[in-house]
Amino acid sequence: MVIRLASNGKYNVTEFVTCHNHGLGAAAASDLVMESLTEIYQDYRVGLVDKSPDDSTGKQSLIEDHATSSYLEARSWRRHKRKVPHYGDVGASLEYLQKMQHDSPSFFYAIKSDEDGNLTNFLWADSKSIMDFAHFGDVVCLDSGYALQGYGRPVALFTGLNHHKQTVIFGTALLYDESFEAFRWLFDTFKLAMNGILPRTLLTDRSPVISEAVATSWPATTHRYCVWQIYQNALQQLSHAFHGSRNLQCNFKRCLFNCDDVAKFLMAWREMLANYDLEDNQWLADLFALK
Repeated sequence: MVIRLASNGKYNVTEFVTCHNHGLGAAAASDLVMESLTEIYQDYRVGLVDKSPDDSTGKQSLIEDHATSSYLEARSWRRHKRKVPHYGDVGASLEYLQKMQHDSPSFFYAIKSDEDGNLTNFLWADSKSIMDFAHFGDVVCLDSGYALQGYGRPVALFTGLNHHKQTVIFGTALLYDESFEAFRWLFDTFKLAMNGILPRTLLTDRSPVISEAVATSWPATTHRYCVWQIYQNALQQLSHAFHGSRNLQCNFKRCLFNCDDVAKFLMAWREMLANYDLEDNQWLADLFALK
């Protein structure tokens, strides 16, 4: 939109482009995370009784903050840890997803079952998420660093940025674990939900399992590690060094976020290792090898 000051002292709109313009809409994409999860785990009026002693805890706080050190410390063993869903949750989940699709036929959901017929993985996306992906899905970030308290099951979010630099959610999934099979199903199903369209670039956590699944399901998509998630992991891996020096954290941030060419990055990285005696740190050496 172009606004000019007229000779009469008033402002006039002289040019207006309607592309990507939109009015205020009802809550949709954000509801995929909190409202849907809250409704799934709080609505137990489906004739199924939940006898779990941890039910109240699970209802009060569904998503734990993945940025905390306690979560990062538990992430390594939680990746393949399996927990059986509490009795009654599957019925509530199915009822909710079916209701959403009944109210909006363009609402997409998919469910995977194991060899015993138990429902394991869930993925859903509403019409606004699918439309947002068509406009802004060239770069997608997959964040699987959330887990439901009491379950240990990953909540995976496909997110991106719109033309206002606002976060938009393209899809949400509940996974049984963080195995190769689970992530391959996730990528194949997300592609189906988005009508076969794939992002040009995918940003994920640093995980060999995710990398293998991306290479198998989305070979044409450029896969990169998300620097924000690398920094969150560094808070745990380098916690002793960060606590010993206030400047180290700033220098590490500079290497990740402020070096706009290879030469500046290499110089800043070598200075950081030398100044803080980190040349023998294996985690940093492995991270540098993936640059």
